[in-house]
Amino acid sequence: MAVQTRGDVQLLEESPADVIPLPSGFEQRARSVEMPEANRGFGLRLFHFDPYSVAFRFIARGDEQDYRVVLRYLEHGWVTVEELNVMLDALLPEFTVEVIQQDAQEFRRKYKGLIQMWRASPEHGIP
Repeated sequence: MAVQTRGDVQLLEESPADVIPLPSGFEQRARSVEMPEANRGFGLRLFHFDPYSVAFRFIARGDEQDYRVVLRYLEHGWVTVEELNVMLDALLPEFTVEVIQQDAQEFRRKYKGLIQMWRASPEHGIP
């Protein structure tokens, strides 16, 4: 719970791989979560799964709450629009109704909506 509160990020017990194909290199993009209380005496290290995979998973689901999580990732700098675009171009051919339970066009529509939300915010918008 301390991680959830400190990171202002919802904790979920699921893998994005259950819902979407994972972008290449996902293993190297895991983010270390700093928890001094865990490091004292336990040597426990906690990692947040690849934020890009998680972002794509939330976009695929497409609820307002999911979009807010991805927007927080963008605000924290955990993901960038530029990298999302590059990874999406590589992933779209793998997106099928069987894999993500929607067609690639539906996912692309949700993705574009999210990017519009990001750019519409005054502090992140494009002049």
